[in-house]
Amino acid sequence: MKLSKDLITKAEHLATLAAREYQKSFGENPMGCGFAWVEVKNVRGNNAKLLKENGFNKNYTKPGLSLWDPACMPTQDMDIKMAGALAYAGVLKEAGLDAQAVCRLD
Repeated sequence: MKLSKDLITKAEHLATLAAREYQKSFGENPMGCGFAWVEVKNVRGNNAKLLKENGFNKNYTKPGLSLWDPACMPTQDMDIKMAGALAYAGVLKEAGLDAQAVCRLD
């Protein structure tokens, strides 16, 4: 499937909503400092170009592209960031892309 700017905007919006809702529901865990991002494999052509235009970069550990902290939340709580990454990846998956949310503790 071909991506669109509207789909990217939807993913960004849902990522922010998911991260805020997680933070509101569970608060912040000061011991859960970490990172979360979205990885997309097997993406080429116009889809890759659009992702790069919207913050994705080459994934240096695996083939594909990645976007760190897609919810852009001002926190170090990995779980909050992961909630956003899961929402963002979900939109890309619905569009037929090979996307997944990934996280790690710092």
